[in-house]
Amino acid sequence: MNLRSDHRSKHLDNIVFLILLGLIYSTSFYNFLLFHVLAELFSIIIAVTIFVIAWNSRKTLDNNFFLIVGISFLFVGFFDLIHTLAYKGMNIFPHIGSNLATQLWISARYIQVISLFAACFFVNKKVNLLVVVSVYLFTTLFVLFTIFTGIFPDCYVENVGLTPFKIISEYVIILIFFLSWLLLYRFRTFFDKKILNRMYIAIVITILSELTFTLYFSVFDVFNLIGHILKILAFFFIYKAIIQTGFRDPINILFLNLKQKEKELERKAKETLEAYENMNFYKDLFTHDISNIFQTLSSAIYISEMKKNLDINGEKENHINIIKEQIDRGIKLIDSIRTISNLEKGEVNLKHLELNHYLSKAIEYIEKSYQNRKVKITIIPQNQKFYIKANELLLEVFENIFTNAIKYNRNDKINIKVEVSKTTKGGRKFVKLEFKDYGIGIDDSKKKYIFLRGFKDKKGQKGMGMGLYLVKTIISSYDGKIWVQDRIQGDYSKGSNFVILLEESNLTQ
Repeated sequence: MNLRSDHRSKHLDNIVFLILLGLIYSTSFYNFLLFHVLAELFSIIIAVTIFVIAWNSRKTLDNNFFLIVGISFLFVGFFDLIHTLAYKGMNIFPHIGSNLATQLWISARYIQVISLFAACFFVNKKVNLLVVVSVYLFTTLFVLFTIFTGIFPDCYVENVGLTPFKIISEYVIILIFFLSWLLLYRFRTFFDKKILNRMYIAIVITILSELTFTLYFSVFDVFNLIGHILKILAFFFIYKAIIQTGFRDPINILFLNLKQKEKELERKAKETLEAYENMNFYKDLFTHDISNIFQTLSSAIYISEMKKNLDINGEKENHINIIKEQIDRGIKLIDSIRTISNLEKGEVNLKHLELNHYLSKAIEYIEKSYQNRKVKITIIPQNQKFYIKANELLLEVFENIFTNAIKYNRNDKINIKVEVSKTTKGGRKFVKLEFKDYGIGIDDSKKKYIFLRGFKDKKGQKGMGMGLYLVKTIISSYDGKIWVQDRIQGDYSKGSNFVILLEESNLTQ
């Protein structure tokens, strides 16, 4: 509905303008002076309106092209007004003839085109308003002084026609208009496309208008008439470019740079999203293929071990065990990457789980994985059931914490205590787990970093530092909390205590 309304509005504007142009043109058959006054008034009203919009928007404009052009149009309109009053037959300046009006005309066109040309260089630069206005005031007074004192070159001679200065000036003006067109094209990224296209059209029509003003002999002949009609048409496109846009879509003038930055951000966001999707694709491809490779290697080693005729000595068995450990480590890493990826995508489904079941499964995994070490894990209390809101990834949490407790423990016998209790925090009921080990502990300076992605306890340490980051990510997805503290308060060297809060489930059986 809005698009249809805008479309109809555009057609209505054009229809109203064509009717107005037809009415102004029709007055030329009755009285050329009336036609000339109406034609000039049309452009003067537009020029002054452009100044009013630009001046009142000067604090918010981020493209000073419009500010300079707007200020210049006030002085262009002023010269066009005096030109209209000085036109032959108006008798406001008697006994002067057509030269004064033509001098004022050429002065107005010079101010218009030089301002347009200069404004192109200030599209993204600051301007000093006092300096700009002072330059125009000084230029106006100087030009008027030279015209009314006879210093300004003659532009029209009665019964002779246009002077060489006037004709050459028109061609110079045409050249500067053309250069301005090129400059607008060069700085096109600083302008709204709709405004720019209308300015292009206005410049082309103005060039045609100036060409016709090199051809007339009398100020009342047909070329002068055509030139003024083309001027009306040119100012209509200037009206559509600046005034109409200023009222209907002011952001295209006032905040175009902001709008461009917004578009640039949207483009970069799109590129980032595409890069993220590509990264996920390659990650999935990598994890899938690498996982398959590890599974194939694992199966191959298992089959080799099962062969009855396989002659395994101590050295070979050691090598095979190393390969198995590394394969298991690789599979674990791939699983961790997949888990983190799914969590970061927000793919979390919580269930009502019985806590001891997952603790027991994690302990089984640890006992199987560390058969060569004396590990004892005690759950306190042993036979009490606790229900929490979580999912199967809870097993990853427990396995990682147990693995770290063993990895960073130099004792011959490794004791780990898991104390489970209930607590309330912020009006919410939690199940509290405390994993207490007797290992080397964690220095206070490192406690706040160990859950960060890629954290390594020592420089050059192998691994990607994903274990505790994975644990933190999983717990956060449950809306739970995890932190680490000293087992013996104030002495980190006596071991660590990893504390986890998981929301208690209302399931009682």
